[in-house]
Amino acid sequence: MNQNEKKKTLMVLGVMSAMLLSLVVYLTYFQMFSGPKIEKSALNKRNYIADDTIKRGDIVDRNGYVLASSVENNGIYTRTYSEPRLYSHVIGYFNKQYGKSGLELTQNDVLTNTMSSSTITAIKRLISGDSSGNSIKLTIDTELQRKARELLSGQKGAVVALDPRTGEILCMVSLPDFDVSTLTEQWETLNSSQDSPLLNRATQGLYAPGSTFKILSTIAQLETLNNEEEVFECTGHYTVGGYDFSDYGGRSHGNINLEKAFALSCNTYFARMSEKLSKANYVNVGEKVYFNKDLPFDLPMSTGRLRLSDITDKTALASTAIGQGSVLSNPLNMLMATSAIANNGELMKPYLVKEVVSPNGSTTEIQPKKIGDVTSHEISKKISAMMRRAVTSGTGTQAETSEGVAGKTGTAETSTGSTHAWFTGFAPYDNPKIAVTVILENNGSTGGSAAAPIAREIIRRALN
Repeated sequence: MNQNEKKKTLMVLGVMSAMLLSLVVYLTYFQMFSGPKIEKSALNKRNYIADDTIKRGDIVDRNGYVLASSVENNGIYTRTYSEPRLYSHVIGYFNKQYGKSGLELTQNDVLTNTMSSSTITAIKRLISGDSSGNSIKLTIDTELQRKARELLSGQKGAVVALDPRTGEILCMVSLPDFDVSTLTEQWETLNSSQDSPLLNRATQGLYAPGSTFKILSTIAQLETLNNEEEVFECTGHYTVGGYDFSDYGGRSHGNINLEKAFALSCNTYFARMSEKLSKANYVNVGEKVYFNKDLPFDLPMSTGRLRLSDITDKTALASTAIGQGSVLSNPLNMLMATSAIANNGELMKPYLVKEVVSPNGSTTEIQPKKIGDVTSHEISKKISAMMRRAVTSGTGTQAETSEGVAGKTGTAETSTGSTHAWFTGFAPYDNPKIAVTVILENNGSTGGSAAAPIAREIIRRALN
């Protein structure tokens, strides 16, 4: 072989080696990065074939009531739901035609016991013949869930409640909802409905929070100015940047300090105080309850919006201070703020899955987890007292119970000309065991008159 032939041979070998190496790199990348995404894709028909032969684990509430189970017929498993409407947004659906939603989606690997790689799992199943998934126990109490849906009936909105000490979700209801058992027949109607019944408003609805946001504005003020005793004369109107901010009905509150302004939800007080603060003061506090960030949770979330770039001038800053303007919140964001105040400033991770039970009966309990400090113990106690006064002698009197409720109302203006009615609070005041947030979408009433009574009944049922 002459020198020229050797060069050609080496060139061919080099090209073939490069092609082989490229193939190895591609397959490695695909297996590690693209493969898992494709494997879990709703368009991957192999998943449906595997689903036929896997007995998905049961889903039960905190008291052991079975909410979802699998039924076998000639080796094929189908999913059944004991509360197909009550848990339509939380548990969601498992449907071969339309995919998965809710916990059926996010906990799919747990319910099918396929947390490890598909190859290893397939081999283990082939050897053992085991096709059972893990069961999961929820933190939700079905009786409280039923009560929340009953109270919300006939309205658009959401109710979500948790234990501020642990982060356990006690109930989560969104209306309108839908019947999972008739999903196939109703799919086109559900998708085309302007009421968006498939949307979980508790986690994916984004609303102007109105005066419930004053919880965060008060944190920003106390941490930055520490001027809670400064008195401002409220005439019912205050102008910032050429825009007139007014109180509800143009009512004048007279000489007012922070505690009274909070209890009476005085817009002009908070608009004036915004002139002494920066937009970073508000954004930094908001991000502590996961505005602008992904809140770690068991269901898909829409991220609350409180961006520096949206607060363009003094008027926009004053609007932010009273929960209007560009600020948008999902109900869980405001519940995080409330639960942190109830829990001495500490924020616990919200969660729905309490236990995972393997096919052989072994149990793994999900432990509560702290995910941040929203404010100091001292400031949280001050705001707790303000929230208590808002219920005893302010805008939230219709939320009061014998256990003692602390809370904040909100009446948020919308582009439609209607209003969202909010209430967020906790109880008992001196030993908080439940925090609850209620949003009534385009209700047209005030938070104190429409949302507070719903929160009151949720609290009564939970504590009694």
